[in-house]
Amino acid sequence: MSGHPLGVNTWVWTSPLTDATLAALAAKVAGWGFDVLELPVEHPGDWDPARAARVLADHGLGATVCLVMPPGRELVAADPATVRSTQDYLYGVVDAAATVGSSVIAGPAYASVGRTWRLSPAERAAAYAQLRKHLEPVVAYAGAAGVTVAVEPLNRYETSLLNTVGQTLEAIGDLPHCGVALDLYHQNIEESDIPAAIRAAAGRVAHVQVCGNDRGTPGTDHLDWPAILAAVDEAGYAGPLCIESFTAENATIATAAAIWRPLAVDQDAIAVDGLRFLRAVMP
Repeated sequence: MSGHPLGVNTWVWTSPLTDATLAALAAKVAGWGFDVLELPVEHPGDWDPARAARVLADHGLGATVCLVMPPGRELVAADPATVRSTQDYLYGVVDAAATVGSSVIAGPAYASVGRTWRLSPAERAAAYAQLRKHLEPVVAYAGAAGVTVAVEPLNRYETSLLNTVGQTLEAIGDLPHCGVALDLYHQNIEESDIPAAIRAAAGRVAHVQVCGNDRGTPGTDHLDWPAILAAVDEAGYAGPLCIESFTAENATIATAAAIWRPLAVDQDAIAVDGLRFLRAVMP
């Protein structure tokens, strides 16, 4: 098993991210020994990518970037104006990623989180075809910028479109500059065999987010971390493992992520203890 760069998402502490918070968090996580800071783009303009690039460089940090799909951002079963505005948003996320040096934008790049509807097999196939059509210009734009779009399956309570790695592979097909984002929280709910699901995505894993099964600290849970991380390596993924959790103190993000109680003694512990555990479990 090879080592991976280790990162943490700013959602552990705050939402939305701002320039001032980014600067403070970059100093903190670099001091703890993280390699990467993961930056969500909730709304373009929340933080300045050029300024962020300088801050990250000053602290020796790499970056990964998350796309965010609130109500109104849709690439399937939506009117043309909504699809175009969503594509425009994704182009902006690609620009931000390229500026901060992230090789990936990761997230549910298909429908807004929380949107669910029943799909017959034929309707599902049509939705996947529509997704490929509407992602095609986005991944072409991303590829020209040296960025991969990592499409993240979510659990059944957050979407009805892509819940498993297998569905995601089917949906994105052979789109270039496009892969799968693995989030162990969702996989713990949806996959009957997490390592097998990861291995099935060999060559297509583009990003990996980690946390405990309850969205808490990695290692304070029931997941078989050695088997999971071995599968990640067997799938050919060499990129960062980024801790993604959320704070219960921010009403907006807590409600969106269903965080109803503290997941650790404090938010710093999720990062610090998670970093310590991941380093120990990766020989």
